[in-house]
Amino acid sequence: MVGGGRRQYAVQVAFDAHRPRPIELVLPNANDYTRHMDDSARLLHDALRLQPNARARLASKLIASLESEQDPDAEASWRAEIRRRMDAVEDGTAELETWPEVRARLWAAVTR
Repeated sequence: MVGGGRRQYAVQVAFDAHRPRPIELVLPNANDYTRHMDDSARLLHDALRLQPNARARLASKLIASLESEQDPDAEASWRAEIRRRMDAVEDGTAELETWPEVRARLWAAVTR
């Protein structure tokens, strides 16, 4: 037995039929593997055991944590854009499409 819970096996490997050479093959013990499994693999293993909606919440929070610096003015900019679009609809300057027109345009795009 080699340190760290590994078993040592000696095997004969024939590189040519007349002179087999011994090599040493060290295989990890199954318990050793799980004991040394990295944190991310353990977290993934545990997360996959959660109910689907709990996994979805976890995934959402993980993705949000990857977002780099958030633009502090982004929310105000979106509010201004929404207001601009609403004003354009209300004062008649927006180019609007009917639902049948939109549906036909989308259907044409996906059936190309």
